[in-house]
Amino acid sequence: MSFYMVRRKQLAEMLSVSLSTIDKWQAKGLIASPIKIGPNSVAWRSEYIEAFIAQREAQARDFSGESQS
Repeated sequence: MSFYMVRRKQLAEMLSVSLSTIDKWQAKGLIASPIKIGPNSVAWRSEYIEAFIAQREAQARDFSGESQS
């Protein structure tokens, strides 16, 4: 299985949220902690982000009462 690393700004853009929202979600444990990739750099594994998105989609379906086909 291959993956790529997603930097903080890229993550915010992917999810259409602000950088402060990423920080808040991380502090609340809603999103995985990033991996330190350098002295001043962190990034998330793409597979963690994909899992987060799938979880949010499932929650949205549950909230709206949609059934999964």
